[in-house]
Amino acid sequence: MTSQSDSTEPGNDLLIHVCPHCKTTHDMAAQITDGPTDPPLSGDISMCAECGMLSIFDDVLALRVMTTEEEDEVLSYPEIIKARFLWEAVRRDDVWQLENEDDTE
Repeated sequence: MTSQSDSTEPGNDLLIHVCPHCKTTHDMAAQITDGPTDPPLSGDISMCAECGMLSIFDDVLALRVMTTEEEDEVLSYPEIIKARFLWEAVRRDDVWQLENEDDTE
């Protein structure tokens, strides 16, 4: 990791971003929806792999805390609900239970 600040280096496709909640530095972002896997854009939602909190990419692709209105809206998105559920399951080490539940359906 190159720095503690959000930045994109010229000629470098690596996006460094910092969770505004727990201050963890991340050097990648993964898309959770179907479609092209483009780099994040302004307004895209991020969920920190460390703390699980949601934030949003701003105009310079730095992460910021969501407003109450933004958070209320995105917490109703099925993709966000599923991602939060899976993050919590991994944190509780319940992933094996999820896999076993899928086998019984």
